[in-house]
Amino acid sequence: MDEQQKVRIQTLETDTTRVIVSFKDQIVEQVVEESAGEIIEVMDTVPVLTANIPTDELNDLEENPQVEHVEEDQVIMIQNEQVSWGMNRISVGSAWNSALTGKGVSVAVIDTGIDRNHQDLKVVGGVSTVDYTDSYHDDNGHGTHVAGIIAALHNGIGIRGVAPDIELFSVKALDETGAGYVSDIVSAIDWSIRNNIDIINLSIGMPRHSHSLETIVNRAYERGAY
Repeated sequence: MDEQQKVRIQTLETDTTRVIVSFKDQIVEQVVEESAGEIIEVMDTVPVLTANIPTDELNDLEENPQVEHVEEDQVIMIQNEQVSWGMNRISVGSAWNSALTGKGVSVAVIDTGIDRNHQDLKVVGGVSTVDYTDSYHDDNGHGTHVAGIIAALHNGIGIRGVAPDIELFSVKALDETGAGYVSDIVSAIDWSIRNNIDIINLSIGMPRHSHSLETIVNRAYERGAY
């Protein structure tokens, strides 16, 4: 991670750890307060919250009978671009000829945001889960690139997206360097569930497994999202 990325990721005191706490049944904020912790965000669709916890309190927090799991809030990054197989490889022309253009389907691109002024994209709404802006506008470019592959309009300019008639939502969970916290992704999926999004797109990489991310992805699937 370069210095610019380090500036954006929140710097914590050495005796405090940013964690994601998963509860067994329901969120009990008092558990965090008893650990002298500071709550950052509470999720709506899963019993999960993010908090800054004194490092010497982590063991006791993990052993609390109301807590299912405690994990460090990892820093994640966008995936490097991969070579595309191209539209012909997925027979997208046949789908278009059958009027399968994504009409009536909502898609959330969870990424660095989407350029709302791009002439080849139609963004119908969105949200930001990062802490430095309320805007879901793209300040990196990666999210706009991903959105173009999915939903670039068939308007005679630029490229053609796979599903140009979808309802496209920009969910900004990564910063201008392409980095962010797992908790921001969890919050983004939480928002997508609450807003009945049909398809959730993620193009990220992370160093190790996240219990809270697995939990929210499973919840989204249970609610009918793909």
